[in-house]
Amino acid sequence: KEIAGGDTITGATSGATAIVKRVIVTSGSWDKSDAAGRLILSGQTGTFVSESVKVESSNRATIGGDSEQISLPPGGRYEFVNHNFYGAANLRRMYGVNGVGPAFEWDGETLAPVVTGMTADKPNHIAVFSNHLFLSFPGGSLQNSSIGSPHEWNPVTGALEIGLGEEITGLFGIAKRAMIVGGRNKVAILYGNDANNFSLDTYSNDSGVIEWSMQRIATPCYIDDRGLRSLSTTEAFGDFKMGTVTGTLHPFFPAQRKRGATVRASLRCREKDQYRVFYSDGTGFTTYFGRKYPETLIFNLGVTVSCACSSEESDGSEIMLIGDEDGWVYQLDAGTSFDGKEVTAFLRLPFNHNGAPNQINRYHMARLEMDAEPNTSLALVAEFAYGAIEQPPSIEQSFSVSGGGGFWDEDFWQDFYWDAQ
Repeated sequence: KEIAGGDTITGATSGATAIVKRVIVTSGSWDKSDAAGRLILSGQTGTFVSESVKVESSNRATIGGDSEQISLPPGGRYEFVNHNFYGAANLRRMYGVNGVGPAFEWDGETLAPVVTGMTADKPNHIAVFSNHLFLSFPGGSLQNSSIGSPHEWNPVTGALEIGLGEEITGLFGIAKRAMIVGGRNKVAILYGNDANNFSLDTYSNDSGVIEWSMQRIATPCYIDDRGLRSLSTTEAFGDFKMGTVTGTLHPFFPAQRKRGATVRASLRCREKDQYRVFYSDGTGFTTYFGRKYPETLIFNLGVTVSCACSSEESDGSEIMLIGDEDGWVYQLDAGTSFDGKEVTAFLRLPFNHNGAPNQINRYHMARLEMDAEPNTSLALVAEFAYGAIEQPPSIEQSFSVSGGGGFWDEDFWQDFYWDAQ
Protein backbone atom coordinates (compact mmCIF):
# COMPACT_ATOMS: atom_id res chain seq x y z
CA LYS A 1 0.00 0.00 0.00
CA GLU A 2 1.36 3.41 -0.92
CA ILE A 3 2.18 6.46 1.17
CA ALA A 4 0.01 9.46 0.35
CA GLY A 5 0.07 13.17 1.13
CA GLY A 6 -1.43 13.83 4.57
CA ASP A 7 -0.27 10.52 6.04
CA THR A 8 1.72 10.52 9.28
CA ILE A 9 4.76 8.31 9.09
CA THR A 10 6.51 6.76 12.10
CA GLY A 11 10.01 5.33 12.16
CA ALA A 12 9.85 1.64 13.11
CA THR A 13 13.16 1.87 15.00
CA SER A 14 13.53 5.53 16.00
CA GLY A 15 9.88 6.31 16.75
CA ALA A 16 10.31 9.67 14.94
CA THR A 17 7.18 11.04 13.27
CA ALA A 18 6.37 13.46 10.46
CA ILE A 19 3.46 14.50 8.25
CA VAL A 20 3.87 13.71 4.56
CA LYS A 21 3.26 16.78 2.40
CA ARG A 22 4.28 15.37 -0.96
CA VAL A 23 5.23 11.96 -2.34
CA ILE A 24 7.61 12.13 -5.32
CA VAL A 25 8.11 8.85 -7.17
CA THR A 26 11.14 9.02 -9.47
CA SER A 27 11.17 5.39 -10.64
CA GLY A 28 9.14 2.22 -10.32
CA SER A 29 5.57 2.11 -9.00
CA TRP A 30 3.66 1.31 -5.84
CA ASP A 31 1.74 -1.43 -7.65
CA LYS A 32 4.94 -3.37 -8.32
CA SER A 33 6.37 -2.59 -4.88
CA ASP A 34 9.48 -1.05 -6.46
CA ALA A 35 8.62 2.64 -6.12
CA ALA A 36 11.62 4.85 -5.31
CA GLY A 37 11.77 8.56 -4.67
CA ARG A 38 11.46 11.18 -1.97
CA LEU A 39 9.05 12.24 0.75
CA ILE A 40 8.50 15.92 1.51
CA LEU A 41 7.75 16.21 5.23
CA SER A 42 6.64 18.75 7.82
CA GLY A 43 6.10 18.76 11.58
CA GLN A 44 8.86 16.26 12.22
CA THR A 45 9.54 15.08 15.77
CA GLY A 46 12.59 13.00 16.60
CA THR A 47 15.34 11.82 14.26
CA PHE A 48 14.79 9.21 11.57
CA VAL A 49 17.46 6.58 10.94
CA SER A 50 17.90 4.06 8.15
CA GLU A 51 14.72 2.14 8.86
CA SER A 52 11.24 1.13 7.83
CA VAL A 53 8.49 3.70 8.20
CA LYS A 54 4.91 2.94 9.11
CA VAL A 55 1.56 4.53 8.40
CA GLU A 56 -0.66 3.58 11.33
CA SER A 57 0.65 0.07 12.06
CA SER A 58 1.58 -0.96 8.50
CA ASN A 59 5.13 -0.88 7.11
CA ARG A 60 5.00 1.15 3.89
CA ALA A 61 8.60 1.96 2.85
CA THR A 62 12.27 1.96 3.82
CA ILE A 63 14.19 5.21 4.17
CA GLY A 64 17.93 5.76 4.02
CA GLY A 65 18.24 8.15 6.96
CA ASP A 66 17.06 11.39 8.50
CA SER A 67 15.45 14.19 6.50
CA GLU A 68 17.20 17.36 5.35
CA GLN A 69 15.80 20.85 5.62
CA ILE A 70 14.56 22.29 2.31
CA SER A 71 15.73 25.84 1.66
CA LEU A 72 16.57 28.16 -1.18
CA PRO A 73 20.25 29.13 -1.45
CA PRO A 74 21.15 32.83 -1.29
CA GLY A 75 21.73 34.80 -4.47
CA GLY A 76 20.85 33.73 -7.98
CA ARG A 77 18.42 35.02 -10.60
CA TYR A 78 14.97 33.42 -10.52
CA GLU A 79 12.92 32.34 -13.51
CA PHE A 80 9.51 30.66 -13.30
CA VAL A 81 6.94 28.84 -15.41
CA ASN A 82 3.47 27.62 -14.41
CA HIS A 83 2.08 24.33 -15.70
CA ASN A 84 -0.20 21.43 -14.81
CA PHE A 85 1.50 18.09 -15.44
CA TYR A 86 -1.05 16.06 -13.51
CA GLY A 87 -4.40 16.74 -15.17
CA ALA A 88 -6.62 17.67 -12.21
CA ALA A 89 -7.63 21.35 -12.15
CA ASN A 90 -6.18 21.93 -8.67
CA LEU A 91 -2.72 20.58 -9.52
CA ARG A 92 -1.35 23.52 -11.51
CA ARG A 93 2.02 24.36 -10.00
CA MET A 94 4.92 26.78 -10.30
CA TYR A 95 8.38 25.58 -11.34
CA GLY A 96 11.46 27.70 -10.85
CA VAL A 97 15.23 27.88 -11.24
CA ASN A 98 17.78 30.28 -9.78
CA GLY A 99 21.19 29.21 -11.14
CA VAL A 100 22.61 28.55 -7.67
CA GLY A 101 20.61 25.49 -6.58
CA PRO A 102 18.27 22.76 -7.84
CA ALA A 103 15.04 23.55 -9.66
CA PHE A 104 11.93 23.40 -7.51
CA GLU A 105 8.16 22.97 -7.55
CA TRP A 106 5.80 25.18 -5.53
CA ASP A 107 2.07 24.62 -5.04
CA GLY A 108 1.43 27.58 -2.74
CA GLU A 109 2.20 25.66 0.43
CA THR A 110 4.91 23.07 -0.21
CA LEU A 111 8.35 23.56 -1.77
CA ALA A 112 9.68 20.41 -3.44
CA PRO A 113 13.16 20.28 -5.04
CA VAL A 114 13.39 18.92 -8.58
CA VAL A 115 16.46 16.69 -8.41
CA THR A 116 17.92 15.85 -11.83
CA GLY A 117 20.94 13.87 -10.70
CA MET A 118 23.45 16.35 -12.10
CA THR A 119 26.61 16.71 -10.02
CA ALA A 120 26.24 20.49 -10.23
CA ASP A 121 22.44 20.58 -10.16
CA LYS A 122 22.10 24.34 -10.77
CA PRO A 123 19.88 25.04 -13.81
CA ASN A 124 19.55 28.65 -14.96
CA HIS A 125 16.64 28.65 -17.45
CA ILE A 126 13.35 26.79 -17.55
CA ALA A 127 10.48 26.04 -19.93
CA VAL A 128 7.64 23.59 -20.47
CA PHE A 129 7.33 22.05 -23.91
CA SER A 130 5.36 19.04 -25.15
CA ASN A 131 4.44 18.26 -21.51
CA HIS A 132 8.11 17.95 -20.49
CA LEU A 133 9.94 20.16 -18.02
CA PHE A 134 13.06 21.57 -19.72
CA LEU A 135 16.07 22.94 -17.85
CA SER A 136 19.28 24.47 -19.14
CA PHE A 137 22.63 24.12 -17.39
CA PRO A 138 25.95 25.97 -17.74
CA GLY A 139 28.00 24.70 -20.65
CA GLY A 140 25.09 24.64 -23.12
CA SER A 141 23.33 21.57 -21.71
CA LEU A 142 19.59 21.29 -22.41
CA GLN A 143 17.77 18.56 -20.48
CA ASN A 144 14.17 17.40 -20.22
CA SER A 145 12.24 15.34 -17.70
CA SER A 146 10.20 12.27 -18.51
CA ILE A 147 6.92 13.15 -20.21
CA GLY A 148 4.32 14.31 -17.73
CA SER A 149 6.72 13.75 -14.81
CA PRO A 150 8.72 16.86 -13.84
CA HIS A 151 10.45 15.00 -11.00
CA GLU A 152 11.53 12.01 -13.10
CA TRP A 153 14.87 12.40 -14.90
CA ASN A 154 15.48 8.83 -16.05
CA PRO A 155 16.67 8.18 -19.64
CA VAL A 156 14.74 4.90 -19.61
CA THR A 157 11.46 6.79 -19.27
CA GLY A 158 12.23 9.63 -21.69
CA ALA A 159 14.66 12.05 -20.05
CA LEU A 160 17.22 13.43 -22.51
CA GLU A 161 20.23 15.75 -22.74
CA ILE A 162 21.05 17.83 -25.85
CA GLY A 163 24.00 20.17 -26.31
CA LEU A 164 23.57 23.59 -27.91
CA GLY A 165 27.28 24.22 -28.39
CA GLU A 166 27.32 27.46 -26.39
CA GLU A 167 25.81 28.95 -23.27
CA ILE A 168 22.00 28.95 -23.30
CA THR A 169 20.43 32.37 -22.68
CA GLY A 170 16.73 31.55 -22.91
CA LEU A 171 14.09 28.89 -23.54
CA PHE A 172 10.66 29.55 -24.98
CA GLY A 173 7.93 27.17 -26.17
CA ILE A 174 6.16 28.77 -29.13
CA ALA A 175 4.06 26.08 -30.77
CA LYS A 176 2.78 22.59 -30.14
CA ARG A 177 5.92 21.00 -31.50
CA ALA A 178 8.54 23.74 -31.45
CA MET A 179 10.59 25.51 -28.79
CA ILE A 180 13.18 28.30 -29.17
CA VAL A 181 16.56 27.57 -27.61
CA GLY A 182 18.54 30.81 -27.53
CA GLY A 183 22.29 31.15 -27.21
CA ARG A 184 24.31 34.33 -27.05
CA ASN A 185 25.33 33.95 -30.71
CA LYS A 186 22.98 31.22 -31.87
CA VAL A 187 19.28 30.48 -32.22
CA ALA A 188 18.02 26.90 -32.47
CA ILE A 189 14.55 25.35 -32.71
CA LEU A 190 13.63 22.13 -30.89
CA TYR A 191 11.04 20.03 -32.71
CA GLY A 192 9.26 16.85 -31.69
CA ASN A 193 6.97 15.28 -29.12
CA ASP A 194 9.29 13.22 -26.89
CA ALA A 195 12.74 11.66 -26.64
CA ASN A 196 11.99 9.40 -29.60
CA ASN A 197 11.85 12.28 -32.06
CA PHE A 198 13.22 15.41 -30.37
CA SER A 199 15.50 17.23 -32.83
CA LEU A 200 17.43 20.46 -32.24
CA ASP A 201 17.92 22.32 -35.53
CA THR A 202 20.17 25.37 -35.78
CA TYR A 203 18.18 28.32 -37.11
CA SER A 204 20.83 31.02 -37.07
CA ASN A 205 24.53 31.14 -36.31
CA ASP A 206 24.83 34.92 -36.72
CA SER A 207 22.02 36.08 -34.44
CA GLY A 208 21.73 35.35 -30.74
CA VAL A 209 19.37 36.00 -27.84
CA ILE A 210 20.41 38.42 -25.12
CA GLU A 211 19.54 36.95 -21.74
CA TRP A 212 16.24 37.99 -20.11
CA SER A 213 14.92 39.62 -23.30
CA MET A 214 12.72 36.87 -24.77
CA GLN A 215 8.93 37.32 -24.68
CA ARG A 216 5.98 36.35 -26.83
CA ILE A 217 3.59 39.04 -28.03
CA ALA A 218 2.03 38.09 -31.38
CA THR A 219 5.30 36.33 -32.19
CA PRO A 220 8.38 35.61 -30.07
CA CYS A 221 10.52 38.73 -29.64
CA TYR A 222 14.04 39.11 -28.30
CA ILE A 223 17.05 41.43 -28.36
CA ASP A 224 20.26 40.58 -30.18
CA ASP A 225 23.33 42.67 -30.97
CA ARG A 226 21.58 44.21 -33.98
CA GLY A 227 18.35 45.20 -32.29
CA LEU A 228 14.85 43.90 -31.72
CA ARG A 229 14.10 40.64 -33.55
CA SER A 230 11.00 38.51 -33.99
CA LEU A 231 10.35 34.96 -35.12
CA SER A 232 7.14 34.34 -37.02
CA THR A 233 5.83 31.09 -38.45
CA THR A 234 5.61 30.58 -42.19
CA GLU A 235 2.87 28.77 -44.07
CA ALA A 236 4.91 25.58 -43.87
CA PHE A 237 4.29 24.31 -40.34
CA GLY A 238 7.31 24.23 -38.13
CA ASP A 239 9.37 26.69 -40.17
CA PHE A 240 10.08 30.23 -39.09
CA LYS A 241 11.31 33.50 -40.51
CA MET A 242 13.33 36.11 -38.68
CA GLY A 243 12.82 39.84 -39.04
CA THR A 244 13.84 43.14 -37.51
CA VAL A 245 10.80 44.51 -35.71
CA THR A 246 11.51 48.23 -35.99
CA GLY A 247 14.25 50.06 -37.81
CA THR A 248 13.45 53.39 -36.16
CA LEU A 249 14.79 52.06 -32.85
CA HIS A 250 18.08 50.90 -34.33
CA PRO A 251 20.23 53.87 -33.08
CA PHE A 252 19.13 53.11 -29.51
CA PHE A 253 21.02 49.81 -29.31
CA PRO A 254 24.57 50.94 -30.20
CA ALA A 255 24.06 53.93 -27.89
CA GLN A 256 23.20 51.55 -25.05
CA ARG A 257 26.31 49.48 -25.75
CA LYS A 258 28.50 52.60 -25.63
CA ARG A 259 27.01 53.49 -22.26
CA GLY A 260 27.59 49.95 -21.02
CA ALA A 261 23.87 49.45 -20.35
CA THR A 262 22.71 45.83 -20.42
CA VAL A 263 19.29 44.18 -20.56
CA ARG A 264 18.06 43.36 -17.05
CA ALA A 265 14.49 42.20 -17.66
CA SER A 266 11.57 42.17 -20.07
CA LEU A 267 7.85 41.55 -19.97
CA ARG A 268 4.77 41.59 -22.16
CA CYS A 269 1.70 43.70 -21.51
CA ARG A 270 -1.26 41.62 -22.66
CA GLU A 271 -3.91 44.31 -22.35
CA LYS A 272 -1.92 46.85 -24.39
CA ASP A 273 -0.13 44.52 -26.87
CA GLN A 274 3.22 45.84 -25.69
CA TYR A 275 6.72 44.43 -25.31
CA ARG A 276 8.85 46.17 -22.70
CA VAL A 277 12.58 45.90 -22.06
CA PHE A 278 14.43 47.31 -19.04
CA TYR A 279 18.14 48.22 -18.99
CA SER A 280 20.70 48.48 -16.21
CA ASP A 281 20.86 52.29 -16.46
CA GLY A 282 17.15 52.72 -15.69
CA THR A 283 16.13 53.25 -19.30
CA GLY A 284 14.11 50.97 -21.54
CA PHE A 285 11.68 50.92 -24.39
CA THR A 286 8.10 49.88 -25.12
CA THR A 287 7.06 48.48 -28.50
CA TYR A 288 3.36 48.46 -29.37
CA PHE A 289 2.15 45.74 -31.77
CA GLY A 290 -1.50 46.77 -32.08
CA ARG A 291 -1.23 48.42 -35.51
CA LYS A 292 0.12 47.46 -38.92
CA TYR A 293 3.65 48.54 -38.02
CA PRO A 294 5.22 48.37 -34.54
CA GLU A 295 5.51 51.66 -32.66
CA THR A 296 8.22 52.30 -30.08
CA LEU A 297 8.85 54.77 -27.25
CA ILE A 298 11.91 55.06 -25.01
CA PHE A 299 11.41 55.61 -21.27
CA ASN A 300 13.31 56.12 -18.04
CA LEU A 301 11.66 54.89 -14.84
CA GLY A 302 14.28 56.36 -12.56
CA VAL A 303 15.01 52.98 -10.91
CA THR A 304 17.37 50.16 -11.88
CA VAL A 305 15.13 47.19 -12.66
CA SER A 306 16.48 43.78 -11.65
CA CYS A 307 13.47 41.58 -12.46
CA ALA A 308 9.99 41.81 -13.98
CA CYS A 309 6.78 39.80 -14.03
CA SER A 310 3.48 39.96 -15.91
CA SER A 311 0.59 37.89 -14.59
CA GLU A 312 -3.13 37.96 -13.78
CA GLU A 313 -5.09 38.82 -10.68
CA SER A 314 -7.79 36.43 -9.43
CA ASP A 315 -10.41 38.44 -11.34
CA GLY A 316 -8.49 38.07 -14.63
CA SER A 317 -7.10 41.61 -14.74
CA GLU A 318 -3.44 41.98 -15.65
CA ILE A 319 -0.81 42.95 -13.11
CA MET A 320 2.78 43.90 -14.01
CA LEU A 321 5.51 44.09 -11.38
CA ILE A 322 9.16 45.08 -11.38
CA GLY A 323 11.81 44.75 -8.69
CA ASP A 324 14.78 47.08 -8.32
CA GLU A 325 18.30 46.59 -7.02
CA ASP A 326 17.38 48.11 -3.64
CA GLY A 327 14.77 45.43 -2.97
CA TRP A 328 11.63 47.45 -3.77
CA VAL A 329 8.74 46.04 -5.77
CA TYR A 330 6.69 48.37 -7.98
CA GLN A 331 3.42 47.83 -9.81
CA LEU A 332 3.49 49.23 -13.34
CA ASP A 333 0.68 51.20 -14.99
CA ALA A 334 -0.96 51.88 -11.64
CA GLY A 335 -1.73 55.26 -10.10
CA THR A 336 -0.81 58.68 -11.47
CA SER A 337 2.83 59.06 -10.44
CA PHE A 338 6.25 57.42 -10.33
CA ASP A 339 6.06 56.35 -6.69
CA GLY A 340 4.94 59.85 -5.74
CA LYS A 341 7.08 61.68 -8.28
CA GLU A 342 5.52 63.58 -11.15
CA VAL A 343 5.42 61.71 -14.46
CA THR A 344 7.07 63.78 -17.18
CA ALA A 345 7.50 62.93 -20.84
CA PHE A 346 8.32 64.57 -24.15
CA LEU A 347 7.51 63.65 -27.72
CA ARG A 348 9.37 64.92 -30.78
CA LEU A 349 7.31 64.49 -33.94
CA PRO A 350 8.86 64.02 -37.40
CA PHE A 351 9.17 67.09 -39.60
CA ASN A 352 6.23 67.43 -41.98
CA HIS A 353 6.26 69.60 -45.11
CA ASN A 354 2.66 68.74 -46.04
CA GLY A 355 3.70 67.40 -49.42
CA ALA A 356 5.40 70.62 -50.57
CA PRO A 357 9.00 70.81 -49.28
CA ASN A 358 9.88 73.83 -51.48
CA GLN A 359 6.85 75.88 -50.49
CA ILE A 360 6.93 78.26 -47.53
CA ASN A 361 3.86 77.71 -45.34
CA ARG A 362 2.30 79.83 -42.64
CA TYR A 363 0.47 78.04 -39.78
CA HIS A 364 -2.09 79.93 -37.73
CA MET A 365 -3.30 77.23 -35.35
CA ALA A 366 -2.73 73.63 -34.32
CA ARG A 367 -5.54 71.57 -32.81
CA LEU A 368 -4.74 68.40 -30.89
CA GLU A 369 -7.17 65.53 -30.37
CA MET A 370 -6.08 63.11 -27.68
CA ASP A 371 -6.98 60.57 -25.04
CA ALA A 372 -5.63 61.73 -21.69
CA GLU A 373 -6.28 61.54 -18.00
CA PRO A 374 -7.94 64.60 -16.40
CA ASN A 375 -5.68 67.42 -15.23
CA THR A 376 -2.90 66.60 -17.66
CA SER A 377 -0.58 69.57 -18.30
CA LEU A 378 0.91 69.95 -21.76
CA ALA A 379 3.45 72.32 -23.26
CA LEU A 380 3.91 72.74 -27.00
CA VAL A 381 6.61 74.37 -29.11
CA ALA A 382 7.14 74.17 -32.87
CA GLU A 383 10.37 74.18 -34.87
CA PHE A 384 10.57 75.15 -38.54
CA ALA A 385 12.82 74.28 -41.47
CA TYR A 386 14.44 71.41 -39.57
CA GLY A 387 15.44 73.78 -36.80
CA ALA A 388 17.22 76.27 -39.08
CA ILE A 389 18.66 79.28 -37.22
CA GLU A 390 16.96 81.76 -39.54
CA GLN A 391 13.55 80.32 -38.56
CA PRO A 392 13.30 80.62 -34.77
CA PRO A 393 10.90 78.25 -32.96
CA SER A 394 7.46 79.30 -31.86
CA ILE A 395 6.73 80.64 -28.41
CA GLU A 396 6.08 77.79 -25.97
CA GLN A 397 2.42 77.44 -25.06
CA SER A 398 1.05 75.53 -22.10
CA PHE A 399 -2.46 74.27 -21.48
CA SER A 400 -4.32 71.65 -19.46
CA VAL A 401 -6.53 68.77 -20.51
CA SER A 402 -9.57 68.66 -18.25
CA GLY A 403 -11.07 65.37 -19.42
CA GLY A 404 -14.14 64.48 -21.42
CA GLY A 405 -17.86 64.21 -20.77
CA GLY A 406 -20.11 61.17 -20.83
CA PHE A 407 -23.37 59.87 -22.26
CA TRP A 408 -26.43 59.60 -20.05
CA ASP A 409 -27.28 56.03 -18.97
CA GLU A 410 -24.04 54.78 -20.49
CA ASP A 411 -21.16 56.16 -18.43
CA PHE A 412 -20.44 55.93 -14.73
CA TRP A 413 -20.46 58.73 -12.16
CA GLN A 414 -16.98 59.99 -11.20
CA ASP A 415 -15.60 58.66 -14.51
CA PHE A 416 -16.43 61.78 -16.57
CA TYR A 417 -16.84 65.57 -16.30
CA TRP A 418 -20.48 66.68 -16.03
CA ASP A 419 -20.18 69.88 -18.10
CA ALA A 420 -17.57 68.69 -20.64
CA GLN A 421 -18.17 67.81 -24.26
